[in-house]
Amino acid sequence: QGVTVVLTTHYLEEAEELCDRIAIINHGQLIANRPTRELVEMTREKILRLTLDRDIGDLPSHPAFVKCRKTGEREIEIAYDKDRVTAGEVLGQVQAQGFVIVDVSTQEPDLEDVFVQLTSSREAA
Repeated sequence: QGVTVVLTTHYLEEAEELCDRIAIINHGQLIANRPTRELVEMTREKILRLTLDRDIGDLPSHPAFVKCRKTGEREIEIAYDKDRVTAGEVLGQVQAQGFVIVDVSTQEPDLEDVFVQLTSSREAA
């Protein structure tokens, strides 16, 4: 408590691990200044990695899927908006489209995901 260290870095994973509070500056403007955990929890996107029972032709789709991409012959990665849909609903949508899910894993958002989300939304504006 009571000590401030200013760390500038492009290694966001190190900043996430070392810092209690993080400020993000984009093009000279302060766009975020929050406790690290609170900043990481800001992102709406979560990722499911699925292994399916057969080679994938057409990728599953749904309006709540932010992105769906093929990562292997039988593997896909689906980014979804956690504020609009649950992981169970995403899995249900994939199954409803005729896919059998063999394995599933999740990827939690990290500081880099938040950084990209914050800076890209500002640049698009």
